[in-house]
Amino acid sequence: MTPFDESVAALLRVYSRFDAASRAATAKHIQDIRRHLLPANKSLPVYYECLLFLRAYPANAGMLRASVAELRRVAARLRRCRGRDPAIVEQLGLPYIGATRCYSHECVRWLLRHPHCSVTFDEFSDGTRSLHDVLRLTLPSLERSTADIECSNDDSNDELFDALGVRAAQRLRFLIAELSRLDHAPAIKDELYNALGVLVRVTPKTAQFSTAFNHLAVPAPFFHRERLTTFDSLAL
Repeated sequence: MTPFDESVAALLRVYSRFDAASRAATAKHIQDIRRHLLPANKSLPVYYECLLFLRAYPANAGMLRASVAELRRVAARLRRCRGRDPAIVEQLGLPYIGATRCYSHECVRWLLRHPHCSVTFDEFSDGTRSLHDVLRLTLPSLERSTADIECSNDDSNDELFDALGVRAAQRLRFLIAELSRLDHAPAIKDELYNALGVLVRVTPKTAQFSTAFNHLAVPAPFFHRERLTTFDSLAL
């Protein structure tokens, strides 16, 4: 275990407590971690989650400044590695770390216009309808005939894209545009799009596209110097 891992493990034991001793220990562990280079390992997302908590519930102005500064340092570190390290977890909303997920048609259409991320088609996963079946309901008659002639196999999605002249970089926008023809029937549109099982890859372009920096500014933060409610959780 590296010194960074040890400091993060120690921080985990005290960061969410609000007594004086825990506040002092939290400040000490943060100070210790600031002396280390940030490794792109499994402890970094854990540290990131601690920093999010400390920024949301700071004990004092010093802790708020330290958590914000460290979140910026984490973002700078992740910007340099750009998700190349397999130890970084993709689904936590970290700065510059992409994720592959299923989203609704409307969400993908919105993401395609988003200035702080890029969105690309990844694959069809666990779909209940073939691409051919769905596009037969949206394509103009000439293209539908081409699809029927060139693609008799329901599983040949790549061949269908090729027959329609859709390059790999255009596939997601093509799918969204085709299903947008059914905007007048949103329930049917969503049913068909979801039946395709479209997985998309979302890659942040800026730190703002993350759980750390996608937030509203608070002009006067509240400092949590003690736990506001104390009760016997076991008795409850």
